[in-house]
Amino acid sequence: VFKDNARAYGKLPVKKGVFSKDARAYRRTDLVSDLKKPKTLGYDIDAPQKRYALLMTAPPIQANFEMFHPEATLLEDHFNERSGSIFGAHIGDRIFFDGVLIGNPGFTYDGVETGAVTFNGKDQWAEMPGEMADLEVITVDVRFKVESAKRQQAVWMFGNDATNQVSLSVAGGELVLLGRGDGKRADCRGGKVVPDQWTTVRGELDGTTMKLFQDGKNIVEVKTAFRASDAFTPGKVRMATLGAGFGGATPMAGAVDHLRLFTEVLDEFETVEIPLINPRRLCPRTLARFDAKFPSSNAKQLHFRERIAPNHPLTVYYRKYAAGLSSRLDDLARMNGDRVQTLENRLASLASRRQETYTESRDAKKNDKAYQERFKESGQELEALRQKRNAALWLHRGYKESHDKREVMSATLHKRRQEVQAELKKTPAYPALSEKIKAMREKVQLMHRQKHKDYRKENKQLQELDRQRWQMVAAGMGAEADQLLRKINQYGHTVEAQKALAKETPEYIEAERQYQELEAKLRYTPDPKYAQERKHIDETLKETQKELEILKKVAAAEANPNEAYIVDHSRLWAQKTSGMIPSVVLVGMLPKPFDHAPHLEAARELQSLPWPTTVDWDGRADYEKNKPVVAQPIMQHYLKRMKPWMYE
Repeated sequence: VFKDNARAYGKLPVKKGVFSKDARAYRRTDLVSDLKKPKTLGYDIDAPQKRYALLMTAPPIQANFEMFHPEATLLEDHFNERSGSIFGAHIGDRIFFDGVLIGNPGFTYDGVETGAVTFNGKDQWAEMPGEMADLEVITVDVRFKVESAKRQQAVWMFGNDATNQVSLSVAGGELVLLGRGDGKRADCRGGKVVPDQWTTVRGELDGTTMKLFQDGKNIVEVKTAFRASDAFTPGKVRMATLGAGFGGATPMAGAVDHLRLFTEVLDEFETVEIPLINPRRLCPRTLARFDAKFPSSNAKQLHFRERIAPNHPLTVYYRKYAAGLSSRLDDLARMNGDRVQTLENRLASLASRRQETYTESRDAKKNDKAYQERFKESGQELEALRQKRNAALWLHRGYKESHDKREVMSATLHKRRQEVQAELKKTPAYPALSEKIKAMREKVQLMHRQKHKDYRKENKQLQELDRQRWQMVAAGMGAEADQLLRKINQYGHTVEAQKALAKETPEYIEAERQYQELEAKLRYTPDPKYAQERKHIDETLKETQKELEILKKVAAAEANPNEAYIVDHSRLWAQKTSGMIPSVVLVGMLPKPFDHAPHLEAARELQSLPWPTTVDWDGRADYEKNKPVVAQPIMQHYLKRMKPWMYE
């Protein structure tokens, strides 16, 4: 016997402890640790009624039908979760009880926070999976209004048929909560229903009592052994309806704001906080409700992780600690002779020579009279073709619009950066840091011209000061600026995609062909000896760098073996810790948002993109753009079969 809404997928258990081949069964209360235990079907398995709640504070919800926006046929259960404990490839199966709207019901925002579905009292209602209500203990909460309270109207109903069912209806201006089945009957009547006035009604059944609540007040209570599961006879179809009885009987003329089912009877129901559930298709009202409770939660988390945490005193401390250990290891190595310094000088000499090869190559290009003459004759023509090629890009509407949109966002970000820099200039720390950077930059430039041996070390310090200054600016710009920067970077993919489409236009292809032909004639071919020398230098630099790392450890160990061992091992730990502090330790101090917060932000971003109405993009895969590959007979045969609309 499967109870409490347990399900079996595919094949079913045959007898105690024996499953038919490849059977997959689950109960919502299976723990992850239970997966390691053998699964048997015994007589003592009574699954407690609980759903895996993705939200830490979620009440024991079974189904949540909230009305967010007009739908033609879908009655969406917004408590959509993963099963959590299910076997094999189906560990990610979703649990939800979506229903179907019949007769194209209407929709209203009158008197509700997000929306309500309306029924005409004739041929409109909704049907849902009956198994969601086949429970031993149940709470059903509904907010609705009716146009007239005199005639009998079913608000909701579940069960098998007219003789086996639980229902809430309005009759004679009062509420009627009725239960029948398994030879039992329970009846609660009371309250007052006023036409065109919203009311919230809750029914509770726990096997000992049936209770009826209206607007938070307990209006009727009767002792009964009847349970919701008694309305479901084994072997019969389980049904549930909203806005009418089974088959559309006693239809309701009015509206429903929400219908929620719970798997428990809660002592303080009015204090229960319903999680902020959003529909699959986001709508402005639900986003506004979410933003009101969690203003920029995702942006604030990212801002703290990327801007605040890296400059937190704890992060700075461990970063300096790691740098100090590395510096001490270098000092120990230098105590043992000049071997380390000799190798460092060799590295600096190789790097300097590598840079000189570029200078010599540029000088050779300037002194090549034949090349300079060719460029003088056709350089202006080449520039004209380049401008013509760029103009062909701007003729593509999609590329121009996407590029302009990104430029507007970039201008907004740049304006905000300038405002923050102006504010920081009024503080003592920012101007002092800027002056220090200016002096350091002049010093580094002079050391570079003089090819000073400590140039790299000083330049590294300059880069660290620059990083500190930009971190100050970024922290002042706030989470919204970080969000805009990510949006700009992500929108860059759209710009590049439109640019790729623009390059497929006949105008651009012709301009590109002319440009490439002329550019090939004018192209300067440098002496290959420079490239060969740089390749040799790169290989030598790589080998010498490895040799230097080994030499430092050896030289340090020879100078002071105990200290070298401690410093070397502590350095590795410090480097790991300095990276972990901002990303793990400090982030863990933040208040944890609901698990669905980042998913909502991702959905908001994706669903905000424009929906295409025409196919204006290149539908070819990357390999299809390789003409020699596509020209092969076997590829032509394949593509004509797989994409007949593109290949005749």
